[in-house]
Amino acid sequence: MNSNFSYQNRKLLIVIAVVAVIIRLIFVIVQDPIPELSEIDLDEADFDFLGNNIAAGVGYVDKYGNPTTSRFPLYPAFLGIVYFIFGHHIIAAYIMQALLGFTIPVIVYFISREFFDRKISLLAAGIAAVYPSYVVYSGRLMTENLFLPLLALVILFVLRLRRDFSIRNAALAGFTLGLACLTRGSAVPMMVLIPLWFLLFGKITFFNRLKRTAIMVGVMALTLSPWIIRNYIHLNRIMITSSSGGVVLWMSYQWIPIGHFFELDRAYAYVDSVGRENARQEVFNRILVEDNLFGIPGAAEGIKLYYPDEEFPENEAEFSRYMMDKAKTELFSNPRFLAAKTVKEFLRFWHFLDDRANFVFSYGVMLPFFLWGLWLLRRRLREFWLLLAFFLYAWGLETLFMADARFRMPFEMVMIVIGAYAMVEMFRRMKPVIVPIALVVFVLGMNLFLSYNVDSLRFCIRKAATILGLKVAETSKDYIPHLKDGDSREVY
Repeated sequence: MNSNFSYQNRKLLIVIAVVAVIIRLIFVIVQDPIPELSEIDLDEADFDFLGNNIAAGVGYVDKYGNPTTSRFPLYPAFLGIVYFIFGHHIIAAYIMQALLGFTIPVIVYFISREFFDRKISLLAAGIAAVYPSYVVYSGRLMTENLFLPLLALVILFVLRLRRDFSIRNAALAGFTLGLACLTRGSAVPMMVLIPLWFLLFGKITFFNRLKRTAIMVGVMALTLSPWIIRNYIHLNRIMITSSSGGVVLWMSYQWIPIGHFFELDRAYAYVDSVGRENARQEVFNRILVEDNLFGIPGAAEGIKLYYPDEEFPENEAEFSRYMMDKAKTELFSNPRFLAAKTVKEFLRFWHFLDDRANFVFSYGVMLPFFLWGLWLLRRRLREFWLLLAFFLYAWGLETLFMADARFRMPFEMVMIVIGAYAMVEMFRRMKPVIVPIALVVFVLGMNLFLSYNVDSLRFCIRKAATILGLKVAETSKDYIPHLKDGDSREVY
């Protein structure tokens, strides 16, 4: 598809990008900075703590002052830069994240233009600008704020490599892929799969494929090198990613309801003492850091309940390696459990509920249009396989590890592109115009109905899972047999 960027296209895209920023700014300014008890995520407090350490010149260290590798470094570094410039004000980070929101519709537009015309691409950009899941994360201290635009850039440059395997595009793909790998673990397998694919199947001579793939890998290695060198200095070990890989693999098959271990009383006592309207998120997060363990130490507390008689390595890297070996042993020693877990995650990838049993409205609205778009494109799917490969990659990765709406969310931009095509085709094919309008209203209405009846939906899903023979836990004791009955809590 010709992707000429006319003045009119540029003007409309700028308007969409500005709308995206305005919506995000309004959201982060009016939202309650103190999360409700049922919505709290200690990852945010940990990222805030690490970013403040970097800004203060303390370094990338945990609460005990030890160098840590339990989190991927790019997002804490981003927070560190923001806090260094503006001081430790979380609202400054939110505003910067809201401003970054302009990148999402712009990049989605150019991804769509690799396949579709201006009208479809502008619609895709408009959907991405107001997509609720993307807007909400602007007001959270989470890696999605960087990973989302970086993943979009990776997809864009990979699609451009398909039609123009140039040195420039190879270098840009390697750079953005390196940054994505420094942000989220879900990008790490891509640093092998993408170069390997273009080396084997690029549409140029083998020598030129080899040269350009080497450039891609070289730029990616240079991007990763500061983190690798830092880890070697502090841990005496070459580590490309974080030290949590073994723990994540183990937890994906022996799931820990981590909410069971949260210590929240003192933080919410502070909120009650000063009033929610006067509570400062910086103080709230500091109390959470003081009262809780994060990263490897935090995971170790839960893991020890499974193995109360074992001693674990103190070093983060050694602990992760230890858990990696244990996970492999347990997986291959129980193939029936592995098969059941894999089937469960395979299906759970398409779940309408997040890990807190909240209905994911944006996904629920987009899914039927995405599926219909695939049906309309069924005779042209070979043209779209590289775009769809990213969504299939997410599906496969979450099937192997842990399916979660949060992990799927960045890859939903693929659904947006295909769904926008389906919407335009719906209005083109269906007459009178009231028919497609009625269908859109019906989809929105159904999702609103499900949003307000999420408990009934959750019950039906769990009932269906039980009928299929999949394990459905009701309390944390169903996952951790060593817990006493009085300590058990409900899980989702």
